[in-house]
Amino acid sequence: MSWSILVARPFGVPIRVHASFLIVIALGALQWASHGVSGALFGALLSLAVFACIALHELGHSLAARSLGMGVRQILLMPLGGIAELVGKPKRPRDEMLVAVAGPAVNVAIASVLLAVFAALHVTGASPLDFSFREPGIITFLQLLFASNVVLAVFNMLPFFPLDGGRVLRAALASGWGDERATRWASWIGQGGAIALGLWAFSSGQIFLALIAVLLFSSAGAARIDATVPSLLAQLRAGEVSERGAIVLEPTTTMTEAFKATLGSTQSVYPVALGTQVLGALSRDDIRSSATAAPSAAHSQLVSSEMQRELPRLDETASASELLSIFERDPHAIVAIHGESGLVGFVSLGHLTEHVLPFAHALTTYRARRDAFGRAESLRS
Repeated sequence: MSWSILVARPFGVPIRVHASFLIVIALGALQWASHGVSGALFGALLSLAVFACIALHELGHSLAARSLGMGVRQILLMPLGGIAELVGKPKRPRDEMLVAVAGPAVNVAIASVLLAVFAALHVTGASPLDFSFREPGIITFLQLLFASNVVLAVFNMLPFFPLDGGRVLRAALASGWGDERATRWASWIGQGGAIALGLWAFSSGQIFLALIAVLLFSSAGAARIDATVPSLLAQLRAGEVSERGAIVLEPTTTMTEAFKATLGSTQSVYPVALGTQVLGALSRDDIRSSATAAPSAAHSQLVSSEMQRELPRLDETASASELLSIFERDPHAIVAIHGESGLVGFVSLGHLTEHVLPFAHALTTYRARRDAFGRAESLRS
């Protein structure tokens, strides 16, 4: 977020552009620089137009998700594409299909409009499939923009998770297999497709496409791991995963003092209390980002002015999987876990991912191996 800027807010959806996006504009200008200054300007404008279509693609996902009751945090444009950050998950596989298809549908619509433009320009002999126009100009601009939207629609509908086509495949599998198994198979297929795409890209010298293949491979693997999280947490209670911090901050503690306290601590959440009364809390990431972003101001800034006051509550006997829905709505939330005797502890997303999930995964793996060993021993006897 600190390296991105807000450029638009269509339908209330923030569209942000990462600072590294300047690389795309520079490469576009360089590609056409042999035609002089006008060529470089043409390349830069073409790059902007293509990424505007990518933004509309992500906006299609966002509006479809919103119509189905989900929220939209933002759309982030980066050199390798765009990401629509949605809040919540589709309730039904059919809903996921609709959200997935909405993006490519926008590119099909744009390509259709460009076809109509070419039909109007037919008297000039222009065709969207005739690439004999290699000079910077309006015809070349429209041809390449048409081709870009066709490629965006076709590429995204490949059945390689997490591409849109892979999400459609996962949704189809989830109808009969459930989300975790469907994600596991979709991710394996996605990684297989990413390997094939990467090999072809390397053999043909398509470095940019090879980078996308690497990103697809890693994203599919991460999604397979994420799919196991609900079942892992379902085995635990909220009270069992809560963090009972040893360091408690006073309201008059400055952000600099709080920052120093985090340096020698593995604590993820720091309560702010006056005596026995807990007023709020700050996460370790919030303290460090605030103290390092403005070091001079942190000397006088109090933790009481930066802490989260309204903390989501969860009973200690509730399933730990209920934490996921809270963090989906707000990744920066600090959840207060309460029991019969009062406040038990806190859970942040950082604590969950750094400490709880690795332990839960290791415990599940141990139990699976223990059970497999026990079955093997019983067969031998």
